Amino acid sequence: GASGSFNNFCVQTYYNVDCNQTLATEAAIVAIKERFHYFTVNPKEGLMFYARKVSQEWNDPAYNSVVLNTKKVENPEGLLKELINGSLKQGIAGFMNRYQSLMFLGAAFSVLYMKKQKLPVYCTVLLVYIIGGFIFTLLWEANSRYVFPFFGIIVPLSAAGLYYVMENVLELWIKNKNKKGGIKDESKI
Repeated sequence: GASGSFNNFCVQTYYNVDCNQTLATEAAIVAIKERFHYFTVNPKEGLMFYARKVSQEWNDPAYNSVVLNTKKVENPEGLLKELINGSLKQGIAGFMNRYQSLMFLGAAFSVLYMKKQKLPVYCTVLLVYIIGGFIFTLLWEANSRYVFPFFGIIVPLSAAGLYYVMENVLELWIKNKNKKGGIKDESKI
């Protein structure tokens, strides 16, 4: 399966120890330690594992909704078929991918703005929430649906960042026009 995604290990381990919670916990701790040791001995593989994990979690603009729902529909027809397997799926995925990329870019601009303005700590609460969510997804089962709540916070952060960029672009444009003698009254822009 995909890096860090559900692989039935916990269920299988639980049944392998005759549903004994204590033994299952001990077995899980041993497995985690072994995996951690493996990644410390093979850091390149550990890095690749986490790179794939982050990519599959944070790079799915549908947040696993399409994948999870297509398993529920047998022999789709018409509009539903196009939405699940056809051109509509590709068009929506393309739009969502661009939208998500724009939101991430705007959020990055927002972070740069916060750094430049040296804002008080309480202004960075949304950013702290997202960083905490990112760390959480590194440790938890890999599934992009767990990222979705954090994306809801990225949207207003992105709006602030995109506003900051547009404000600066407009300011540069006005300065450039004024140098050329093109703008007499800035209130008419």
